[in-house]
Amino acid sequence: MWLMTTNGFLSAVEDRDDCDAVFVRARVREDAEHMAAAVGGKVVETPAADYRFRVRVAKTEWVAYIADCGSAIDYDNFKNAVADRQGPARASVYGEVWATLLELQRP
Repeated sequence: MWLMTTNGFLSAVEDRDDCDAVFVRARVREDAEHMAAAVGGKVVETPAADYRFRVRVAKTEWVAYIADCGSAIDYDNFKNAVADRQGPARASVYGEVWATLLELQRP
């Protein structure tokens, strides 16, 4: 699962050894740190991995985090909110993802 919020970009996958836990991964330390602080987790750096930063959390904590993110929406334009909170460079990257995904909508 990919999750893009005004606090960062995360990728969650099930822990292969524990179906009740997920590894929430990030490419940017601050994204992982924000999520870890919200759930009381610890960021682990894995330089050789596809996603350099990861936090292992119970699925129930991950679900609660997602719900909190949804409840915190206070904007009417996501990309503009990202620019305000994380800067124009991050908003530009998110805009590129938006444009790529737009291709799925085209016939």
